[in-house]
Amino acid sequence: MSKPSIEIPPRFILISGPLGAGKNTAADHFAQTEGLLHVSSSDILRDEARERGAEADREGLSAVALELHREYDTLGALTLLCMERWQAQMDEYSAGLVISGIRIVADAQEAKDHQAKLLYVDAPRHIRIQRILARNRDGDAQVSVEARTERDIVEYEGTDDPGAPCLRGIQSLSHVVLQNDRTIPELHSLLDNSPRLTV
Repeated sequence: MSKPSIEIPPRFILISGPLGAGKNTAADHFAQTEGLLHVSSSDILRDEARERGAEADREGLSAVALELHREYDTLGALTLLCMERWQAQMDEYSAGLVISGIRIVADAQEAKDHQAKLLYVDAPRHIRIQRILARNRDGDAQVSVEARTERDIVEYEGTDDPGAPCLRGIQSLSHVVLQNDRTIPELHSLLDNSPRLTV
């Protein structure tokens, strides 16, 4: 399979950032206030893993991501898969699409090539850790602060592998970089008043 022909959503936002920064909170806000379809890239990857009979752990999801890269002949395959999900539902979500959770630069570039506005959301590590522990998802509580810090650094800086997470690279491509050390209403206000996301 090669890159499919995909219609560009009228309003297209991609949100990236580290765990616990508020990506899904921001995406849900756009979905609720603008009628955009919110597609979580990690949910899409887990769905693909289930369909392929793979484990939904880090290793299984990485293997599925590699398969998608080969099938679509691009490292931006996850963005294309999310766009296909929107295209299948575009009658219901004609306003557009917001994708959350992208961690690979090629996915962010793919979205930007399709006229997406890129939003990078971050927060101080201690606030992100509090949020992660409060949501208690996917065994988050079992990961030590030291291991989480090490993973944060690797995912931010990236590696020599262009298919590995590199949040710093996505941050540099982003139209807006937002520091989310605020309450949810304050975050919503910042999102609503960010002209670089609408131009």
